[in-house]
Amino acid sequence: MSNYFVFLVLPVIFVAIWAYIFLYNRRVKKRIHEIESSGRHLTGTEEGISLVTLENEQAGKTGRIS
Repeated sequence: MSNYFVFLVLPVIFVAIWAYIFLYNRRVKKRIHEIESSGRHLTGTEEGISLVTLENEQAGKTGRIS
C-alpha cells in the first residue's frame, strides 16, 4: 500500500504543485508585460510581482490563477 502512495500519489501531488506554479508565473509575467507596454517603467522584477499581487489582492483574487 505504501508503494502506491510513494510511486503514484506523491508524484501526482508534485506535478500538481509545479503546474500551479508554472501557470501562476506565466500569468504574472503576462501582466507585468502589459504594465510595461502601457508606458510604466518597472525598476525590477520584484516590483512587477508586488504590483500584480497587490492588484489581485485588491480585486479579491488571491490564490487564484485566473
